[in-house]
Amino acid sequence: MKKAFTLLELIVVVVIVGILATFAMPQFEITKERALDREAQGTLGLLRAAERAWFMEHNRTFYPPGGGTTSDPVAISRDLRVDLNTQNWTYTVDSGALQARARRTTGGRIRTLAIAFNGFANPGCIAGACLP
Repeated sequence: MKKAFTLLELIVVVVIVGILATFAMPQFEITKERALDREAQGTLGLLRAAERAWFMEHNRTFYPPGGGTTSDPVAISRDLRVDLNTQNWTYTVDSGALQARARRTTGGRIRTLAIAFNGFANPGCIAGACLP
């Protein structure tokens, strides 16, 4: 006599797999959201470091020169010498508000990072010494 799975056993296995999948899918979405947020936070950290390097090189101002805001990732990447992953995000550097911002192109999620130098919000002050 041959041993084989009965139709009832196959249906039970399919139902169990379906139940497990309904628990796994929401968790997958949450994990994906966290990964995208961490990607944006990492890139914003690179922007903070690039802003510090810009200030040290030019000794006068935040990027973009003369204040203002830029949201062109290509210009930000070129001028600050950072590699911005723009697959899921657009980036903005705002020297007036002393912040860099990442906005997800799908879903509209926003991450903002205040840029400060050694704890000083004034871009002309580093380690207590302020520039004119």
